[in-house]
Amino acid sequence: MPTMTQTQSAWHTLETFVDTGQVRQLGISNCYNRTDLERLYETARIKPAIIQNRFYAETNYDRDIRAFCDQNQIIYQSFWT
Repeated sequence: MPTMTQTQSAWHTLETFVDTGQVRQLGISNCYNRTDLERLYETARIKPAIIQNRFYAETNYDRDIRAFCDQNQIIYQSFWT
């Protein structure tokens, strides 16, 4: 979403689908800023289970994001490798 407020709002809506059993897990893609991922993680009642990003040199292979994922049991999945 264009802003963190909009992202958080959308995430909170998606959490209701987990509550009703319509989905089992939530994830995010194309998140290349660790601070944004941390903010989402901190405000989410249901934490992201997976993040899917392009995995390439221009983003330093998401080293900071992958470290955050390791610390918080989030699966990092690459695409466009």
